[in-house]
Order: sequence, then structure tokens, then C-alpha cells
Amino acid sequence: MISKHHLCTKNRPSGEICTNRCPSRQDCKTTKIPFLIEALDILVSEIETGELDEIPYISFKSYCIAPESYINELAFMQDSELEHPGITSAHCEYCDRSFLLTAEQKEKLKTDNFTKYYKTTYLYCCTSCREAHLKKLAVSKSTSTTSLKNHEYALVIHDADLSKRPKEREVHIITGNTRELRANALMEYLKSLTPVNGRRIMTSHDVQEFFLHKVSADNLKTSPGGAISAAWRTMKKCREMFDENITLIRINEKDIGIEYVNKVVLRADALYELLMSISVVEDKDYLTLNDVQMFLLNGVHDNICTLQDNSNVAAQATIKKCKQIHPTHISIFDIDENEKGIKFIK
Repeated sequence: MISKHHLCTKNRPSGEICTNRCPSRQDCKTTKIPFLIEALDILVSEIETGELDEIPYISFKSYCIAPESYINELAFMQDSELEHPGITSAHCEYCDRSFLLTAEQKEKLKTDNFTKYYKTTYLYCCTSCREAHLKKLAVSKSTSTTSLKNHEYALVIHDADLSKRPKEREVHIITGNTRELRANALMEYLKSLTPVNGRRIMTSHDVQEFFLHKVSADNLKTSPGGAISAAWRTMKKCREMFDENITLIRINEKDIGIEYVNKVVLRADALYELLMSISVVEDKDYLTLNDVQMFLLNGVHDNICTLQDNSNVAAQATIKKCKQIHPTHISIFDIDENEKGIKFIK
């Protein structure tokens, strides 16, 4: 969909603003000049090249997608500047519609972005195409969507060597504000802990000590005076960002702790017990997806409770895991064309 934020080159080399007053606007095939080049910046690592059925290819591991907009340098050139041969076209990654930009800017976006910032850039003709493609790409479990505020800084704080790509180690999300970065660091540290009695737990005091003395990045450290506040805010943020694996627990009357768990399994076990208890009820011995959502939202314990925004996905994952763990005693059936139910069978 071509928006009003494009220039049409049909009657003038430098373009005229494309408006709905043009009678051929909807069916116009003229290549347009967008004021903004909509893009997705994808941070990558582990680049490999090869051939498949004699077709050359480049493959890479992606770990972060960030929506971005670049000013199209071509849109602000005068007619006299358009006579040189440095004008080229790019194709939208989603709808394959072409648009114009300078060859120099295309080189920056497609080549320099990788050599300087270790990212590949997808280009789009408009915002709607970018958002539609992002929605499809965002389902990947290996890639997270975020915003990039400063690419080199993002790499530096993760101890990456800017003279070469990060290799031979797992790459994590490294962008965001200080609280998000601390939450990522805390999550990674929790995962690395040796379980004690089968559990990975840190008290709020442990979290304070981590950000005072143990975290490697200096910009994530806190001061003694701000340690208590930083610990509490980071634990809360970690819970929001990693709902499937982080739970906040009561250590004692005065202290809150944070624990790394597999909530999907815990939720599946709790759901199984609930289904067993209602199986003796005659009027309704099953649960709907909405019932499971409410069960997780109102869970007695935080280790099975979910957040409102994640409740639908959490409910579906819990039902699937419950069926996997107890295949002979759990039945998933159609209530009608639009709704499924889950019940315990003896």
C-alpha cells in the first residue's frame, strides 16, 4: 500500500507528492520515492556461505529484530542532482514492490550496517509491509523484538570485540534500557547457579550483592545507596520479561526472593490436579481455554501464575504440555467449531 509519504516520479524526475487526488493512484505502476525507508535491523552472528543446488547462499544466526526508519536521501535531492548515475532501486522484502534510493545509501544499509554493526537490514516500501512481515518473523523463538538505541554501545556492554563478529558462544539480547539489561544479566546468572535442593533461588540480598560486586559490565553496577531499590526493580522487571521461567517467592516476612523455574511443567501438573478434581462433577467435567486462562491468572502460587498479556499463550502451552505428560488421561476435544475443551479421563 503506497502512502502519501511517497514521491511519484511520473511527471518530474525528483518526484511529486503522491496524493489521493491522482486518478491512477491505486493502479499506478510508477516506481516511487519514499520519504522514509522502513526497515528491520536484524542483529546476526555466525555467518556462513555456501551453495545449494548451485545457488549461492548466505546463512546466519539472528538474535534480535528492531524496527527502524531511515530518511531517504534521494527524496531531498534537486532535479539537477538526479542526473548522475548513482540512483538505484530496492525491492520490498514483503510485497516485492520496488522503490528508489541512492546507490550510496543502499550500500550503507545492506553492507556497511553489517560490517560496522553486525546486522543485516531488510527494506520495505511502507510501514504496513514492515509491520506485517515483523508479525510473521516475531514467532521465532530464537529471535526477540526490541529497539536499538546505540548499536556499538550495545555490543560493547556485552563484551563483544568490535573488530570481528561474536563467534563460538551463545548470543543474547543485548539492547534496551538499564533495567532491561540488568534483568537479562540477572536471568543469565540465575540460570548458571548450581541448584540447591533442586532449586535455583536468590534472595533480594543476593541480588543486591550481584549488582554491587559480581556483574561484569560496569554500567550495570549499582551504588550501595541504590542497591535495595535496584534489586527490587530488577527482580520485578525480570518477572515481567521472562514470565515462563521466573517467579517471585516469599523468603520470610521481610524478604522476597527470585527463582528460576520451568513454569510450563508446574502449570501442567497443577492443571492435571484441577482436572482430576472436577472430573467427578456431573454438570461440567471439562475446562475451556478461557477457564485455563483464568486459572493461571488467579493461581494460588506465583510459580504457576501468569501475566494478563501472556495468558492466552500460557494457557495454550499449558494444555499442550499437560497432554504430553499425561497422554492417556487427558483428552482434548472440540466443544464447537471455535472452541476446544480439555478433560480428565480414567
